[in-house]
Amino acid sequence: MIIVHGVLRGSQTAAQLLGSLTGQCGVYPFLLAEAEGQLLLAGLGQTRAEGPGRIPAVSARGPVSSVLREFLDPAELVLEPAESIVAPIDHRYPRGPTEPIPPRR
Repeated sequence: MIIVHGVLRGSQTAAQLLGSLTGQCGVYPFLLAEAEGQLLLAGLGQTRAEGPGRIPAVSARGPVSSVLREFLDPAELVLEPAESIVAPIDHRYPRGPTEPIPPRR
């Protein structure tokens, strides 16, 4: 997972950044939030790092780093391997209630 935090440059907008990421880079973040020029973006991606089980993605798309430099100053990137992300609460519940819910008092 890739998380980006940065400050939009000048008159750049979050919508313009999203348009460049999708149009030029083929990147579709699952989170894009902006307030008063501060931007938070998160997506799934593959870095160029070699590692066990990694198969490099072949693509003719433009580099994301160039787009981020064009729109954000400064920009901070955090790379978090998917293997390290865990759910702190297991939200899988039984299909049916085992005990009736008591009436509210």
